Amino acid sequence: MKTLIRRIWDAPYLLLPLPPLFWALNLLIGRAYAQDLPPVGLTFWRWVGASLCLLPFVWRDLVRDWPVLRRSLPLVMGAAITGFIGYPLLNYIALHSVPAATAAMLNSAMPLVAPLIAWPVLHQRPSRHILMGAPLSLIGVLWIIGKGDWAILRTLSFGPGELLVLAAVCSFAIYSILLRKKPAGLSANAFLGGMVLSTPIPMLPAWIWEEALGRSMPFGPMPVALILFIAVFPSLVATLFWNRCVAVFGPSVTGISFHLVAAYSTVLALIFLDEPIHAYHLWGIAFILVGVSVGLSENIGKRRSPAQLTPKTTALDAPQIDA
Repeated sequence: MKTLIRRIWDAPYLLLPLPPLFWALNLLIGRAYAQDLPPVGLTFWRWVGASLCLLPFVWRDLVRDWPVLRRSLPLVMGAAITGFIGYPLLNYIALHSVPAATAAMLNSAMPLVAPLIAWPVLHQRPSRHILMGAPLSLIGVLWIIGKGDWAILRTLSFGPGELLVLAAVCSFAIYSILLRKKPAGLSANAFLGGMVLSTPIPMLPAWIWEEALGRSMPFGPMPVALILFIAVFPSLVATLFWNRCVAVFGPSVTGISFHLVAAYSTVLALIFLDEPIHAYHLWGIAFILVGVSVGLSENIGKRRSPAQLTPKTTALDAPQIDA
């Protein structure tokens, strides 16, 4: 089992497409159950569930690395607030008025936002591959939004819901940049555990306030199953894989894969919502995939071995899952 996990962990190119898939599923769930699952409650309980699932695997790392983790609490809380609270909560609120497909398309702005923020913060100038790949993917996203007609794009307007999605995108871009600030002496397990376990704390007052307003979280079989799914896959597994890819490729390169959320959402809408796929969907997805490939081509072209796939600054080591 450990050997299999190590092999998967040493193949970040295989991990890269998975977080967007899990987040696309999360958007579909958020939209489909927007009236049943209140946004603050859903955000709060997904991370409570994620904390309970993760704690048995990381508590030893948390105890061992506590001195370093304590000194890094501002970084840990900043990452938790921007990536684990701001990003999903703003999306969940927006999904009350914005279709899941539209939210997915707007989320695709992240690959363009992350390099712009990373440039002054990390002094990391976007490479020419990123500068070529991100616009190609964006063309694919816009082609899908415009349904193959550029004239439609000129009539698009952004309401409060769409602006909330863009705010969520900026929040997640900041989170991806904060990941690169992880101290070298802090293990991946302790870093992830610290972020996940600290997330419900600032959410608790907001959840109590939402409950007081009469928007109670239902706890029937279906809501609990949905929360558990979101807690494990879009929360834990996606975050673990994303953090690994950010550590290896950096936030700018990894961010290009965010355009896959739009491609996945289009296909998932066909499967689960019975929405038809048209030719403009296929052309848009093709541009998205070409853009992602161009953005990654710099790393792929170097043909580095798994042992060489290490971060430029700090390492997110392979997870140890001994309970």
